Amino acid sequence: MLAAYEPVPASTWGVLVEVPVSQALASLEDLKWQALGFGGVFAIILLLVALWAAKRLGDPLTRLAGAAEEAVAGTLGKTVAPRGPREVVESTIAFNRMTVALKQSHEQLEERISERTEELRRSREFLQLLLDSIEERVIVVDQDCKIISTNREARRMHGDDIVGRCLFSVLEPGAEADPGHPVRRTLETGKPFTGDRSERVGGGQGIVRMESFPRSA
Repeated sequence: MLAAYEPVPASTWGVLVEVPVSQALASLEDLKWQALGFGGVFAIILLLVALWAAKRLGDPLTRLAGAAEEAVAGTLGKTVAPRGPREVVESTIAFNRMTVALKQSHEQLEERISERTEELRRSREFLQLLLDSIEERVIVVDQDCKIISTNREARRMHGDDIVGRCLFSVLEPGAEADPGHPVRRTLETGKPFTGDRSERVGGGQGIVRMESFPRSA
């Protein structure tokens, strides 16, 4: 029981009130359950809002991340619909501009490479025509004295299979150790040299005049 006593002024009387505890706290119990109910409803609302916000933010980011992965894999020019919060929309627009620009640059680069390749092919064909028009033998070697190109006259005298072989194995077997060989001196100094050499010609040996020139870069 809960009790409260209040004396009556100017008398010997007083007022005593007694209330059972369960009855006194009944209203508080109702308030507690009401608070729990409102709290639960509020928590559910917060959860739904959070799920909605996560979906609203997560879906555009997922699409944007997927498009970025495809761009890294080489699929350029694919755009994403700008949806979601303002920051995500701005990022999506920036990504779309970037991937379109990259695709255009890639296409331009491929076109330039194709044009350059065609120009190089034509230049090589023209150079080969020039070499074949020379009546003397012309043999081009690299730093290891390996034959990388010839003209028609050289192939006629030494065969069509001389490209890729060592110059000395074709012309002068054993001359690779001669430091005074014109080709050796040109490779070492970068200057042209001329010399008379005993060279394999046809089925025998012959004295020929050999001229070597550095290839310009």
